[in-house]
Amino acid sequence: MIFGLALMSVFYFGLCWLINHTSISGKRAACWVNPQFQRKGGQEYRLMQDWNPDAKYDVVVLGSSHAYRGYDPREFAKHNLSLFAAGSGFQNTLASFVLAKDVFVPKKNSLVIIDLFDQTFVGDGVGCFSRVIENAGSDYAALEFVWRKPDLRTFNSYWCRVFSKDAPVEVGDEPGYLLNGYCPKTDTLETLPAELNLENEIKFNQLFANYLDKLIVQIKRDSAQVVLVSHPQPALVSYSNYHDQFLKFIHPVIVKHQVVYLDYNTNHSLNNQEHFADANHLNQAGVSLWNEQLIKNLKELELINSAE
Repeated sequence: MIFGLALMSVFYFGLCWLINHTSISGKRAACWVNPQFQRKGGQEYRLMQDWNPDAKYDVVVLGSSHAYRGYDPREFAKHNLSLFAAGSGFQNTLASFVLAKDVFVPKKNSLVIIDLFDQTFVGDGVGCFSRVIENAGSDYAALEFVWRKPDLRTFNSYWCRVFSKDAPVEVGDEPGYLLNGYCPKTDTLETLPAELNLENEIKFNQLFANYLDKLIVQIKRDSAQVVLVSHPQPALVSYSNYHDQFLKFIHPVIVKHQVVYLDYNTNHSLNNQEHFADANHLNQAGVSLWNEQLIKNLKELELINSAE
């Protein structure tokens, strides 16, 4: 049995080495063999490179693509506030927890915005983990994903990272990338998105509610302030109904911590077409208007202070 395990290990790690050191059409064989494996580069890679651990960011945003497409550091800079949008594709609260703990550690008295996108609380989140594991600026953070989400897929992603560590960057920056994690969209919706099909009750993953709880505790442990925010989405009936189910799901965490929650999901005055780039993301015009409102609300709550 021991010999068999040893043989399997040799085969497994040998195969990992081979598919990560062989390129086909400029792409590592690993990423052809299994589309789950992520190429080095893109939004997650640039994010890790741009973060300055010695800087004092007044505001750090954690979350999905809403975080890196919806919070413009330039709008906050108008109020003498520095902001870093530490978002990654479909980033869930487990990923945010690990990243806030090991990579994007907030400074004392800064404000951490946890952007809550309903759909990141559904499913198992492995796609997000794979992207961040490959591009994480911290080896410890990459390994912690495996420990906190023990799954053959995260295990495979970790070893894919290990054997591709010396590989060159394979994917360029996200188109439109500007600074401090921010990557806006400039498109405008030509037609309204379709209503969601909500025939059945949505099954949210309790794991991510648990990690929202842990994330809030971790941020407070770092002596930073925390606020929950739901980014605007087009004001559609099904979006609102979906969100109502989500609110019931996370309500116990909000009550437990008595944390401020600014919910702009469909509670906004933005135009469903003119201010949105797609079914979920604001375009630059929408971001500018919404960020102005957000900053105003944060000031009213005394969560940020700025010298005008």
